[in-house]
Amino acid sequence: MKRHSFDANEVDESRLNELKDKLKLTFAAIMRDAIKLLHKKEIQNVSKVLFIVALCIASASCGGQSPKMPINPIRIPTPTPTPIVNGGPGQAPIARSGVVFFGDSVTARWDLPTYFPGKNYINGGIGGYTTGQLLAIFPDILSGTHVCTSITGVAPFSCQSITPPSMVMIFAGWNDILGGLDMNQAAANIRAMLALCQQSGVTCIVSTVYRFDNAFGDGSGGALDFDENVIDQSIRTAGATYIDLEALFMGQENYTVDGVHPNSNGYTQMTAAYNAVLPSSGVSGLPGQVPIIQTSDQVFLNVAETWTFQNGFGDLSWVDVNPVDATHSIWHYHKNATEAYWGGGTPQAELWFYLEKDAAGNWYSTGGIINAPVGNGQGSAPALDVAYPVNTKPPNARPYLIIPAATGFTYTTLFDDTYPIGGTTLKTDINALWSTSSYTEEVTTPVYTGLAFISDQSEETCIREKWYFAPGKGMVKVSPLECPGVDPRLDNIRIY
Repeated sequence: MKRHSFDANEVDESRLNELKDKLKLTFAAIMRDAIKLLHKKEIQNVSKVLFIVALCIASASCGGQSPKMPINPIRIPTPTPTPIVNGGPGQAPIARSGVVFFGDSVTARWDLPTYFPGKNYINGGIGGYTTGQLLAIFPDILSGTHVCTSITGVAPFSCQSITPPSMVMIFAGWNDILGGLDMNQAAANIRAMLALCQQSGVTCIVSTVYRFDNAFGDGSGGALDFDENVIDQSIRTAGATYIDLEALFMGQENYTVDGVHPNSNGYTQMTAAYNAVLPSSGVSGLPGQVPIIQTSDQVFLNVAETWTFQNGFGDLSWVDVNPVDATHSIWHYHKNATEAYWGGGTPQAELWFYLEKDAAGNWYSTGGIINAPVGNGQGSAPALDVAYPVNTKPPNARPYLIIPAATGFTYTTLFDDTYPIGGTTLKTDINALWSTSSYTEEVTTPVYTGLAFISDQSEETCIREKWYFAPGKGMVKVSPLECPGVDPRLDNIRIY
C-alpha cells in the first residue's frame, strides 16, 4: 500500500506557502492539512510537505519562532559503534546497571526525574529520529559509551557515557508513520533492536505505538491507524516483553498536546504502565524471569471452567465461565450462603454476567440476568430471571469495563445505569459514574501466589470492588469494598 508515492515533477508553490503560513498553528492542524493534501495529490512534492510536518514533530510547540530542523536530523557525532555482547567464550559477563529510556521526542520530552523521582533513569530520546536512525545508534546505548538526548533532534545534544545499562525501554515509530516510510521496515528495525538486546544480555521492553489522539483528528481517513497497527502487531508477536500503549489509550481523548506528544495526563498514565514492569530499585534489571502481567489475554483465556471462592465466614460461591465465542462469554455466579459473593446479603442470588471483548482486548459487560427468588433481604419482591441492560450514553465511552486490555489504565465514564430493584421493576440512575483502573499487585491464594492483574472498579461513591486476575488462571480473588467499614471477611479467595 503506497499511499505516499507521488510524482515530484511540479510543486504547487501557492499551496506550499499556505502550509508554511500555518506554522503558528498547532502541530495537529498542520499535520492534518498536510495529510489531506497528500491524499488529494494537491501537492506533488512529498518531501517538502514532510519537511513542514517535521518542523512541528520535533519542536515543543509550533507557535512563535519556527524551529529549524531538517527532515533527516544530523547524526550525533560518535565513533563507529561496535555491538557489545554480554561477555563471550572465556570472558566475564559485562557488569550492567541502570535503565535507559530510548526513542524519539515522545521519550525526549518525558521529564523522567519528575515522573520517576529518585530512580536516576537516563533519557536517551532524540526528537525527529526514525526507527532506522535509532537502530543505527542503538549499539551506543547498549554499550553506554554515547547516550544522547535532544527534544529537537539537532545540536546541541546532551550526551554522556554511562555504565552499560541492564534495561532499556524502547518507544519508536511515530516519525516513520508521519514521514510515510515503509511500515514493514520500521517494524523490522524495532525487531533488530530487540535482537541486539538479546545478544547483549540486556532486558529490553518495547512499547506499542498509541493511536493519534482523536481530540485533534488526523484527517487521514484511518491511514495513520493502519500504519500504527503494522508496527504494533509486529511488536506483539516478537516474543518480547512489551507495554501495550495502544490498548492503554484506546477509547480516550485529550491525552496529548498535539495528537502525538503526551500531555501530563498521558505521561502520568504511561508512567503507571512503565512502573508495572520497571525494577523497584531503579538501578538493575528484572531479577530472573519475572512474569510481567500486561494484557487481558494473559489472565483471562475464556475457556469453560469453574472458579470456586470462599470468604472469611467459610461461605462458598462459584463462577462458571461459559465461552460463547472468542469475543463473548457468560459468567454464571451462584453461592451456598447469604453473605457469599455475588450479591452479599441476598439469599440464593444468582447472576448471569454477559461479557464482550473489543478489538483492543478490553472486556466489557453488556448486561445480564439476575435471579433473587426470595428478594434482596431488605423487603424487596423476588426478582425472577430479570434481564438488565448496560447501555452506552453517547458521546460517553462504554461503561462496565471489567478487564482492561492492559495494566496501567485509568478509565471513567458516565452512563444511565438500569438495574432490577424487585419483581420485574427496573430502576435507572441518570448520569451514573463508572470508573475502572488496572494495575499490578501481589496476591496470595491457594491457587496462585505472585503478581496479579488488578481490575479496580467503582460505581458512584460507595460501590467498589477489586478483582484479582492471575496469568492463565482467571480471577483468583474478589475484594468488595462497598462503603467504608466493610467487613474484610467478605473477601472472596479462590480455592479451586
